[in-house]
Amino acid sequence: MYDQVIDKDYINKLLKAAKHPRMEEIKKIMEKAKSRVKLNHMEIAILLNAHDKVQLEEVYEIAGQIKEEIYMGQIALKRYQS
Repeated sequence: MYDQVIDKDYINKLLKAAKHPRMEEIKKIMEKAKSRVKLNHMEIAILLNAHDKVQLEEVYEIAGQIKEEIYMGQIALKRYQS
């Protein structure tokens, strides 16, 4: 079922092409995200490939800021259905 929706080859190609991102790339993408500009697939793949401690700290710090701005301190509860 999901094979019809998710193009595994495309995702794997993106992740492979985005391996070993430079800190400059990550900072540029995170600035774009902070501005609420939609990220493209390659930019998302680059963030997913962030690998060292400094890169991950940058991603998590800005992601936390964005989350805080969106939810403004509210607790979001998600209901799961089985």
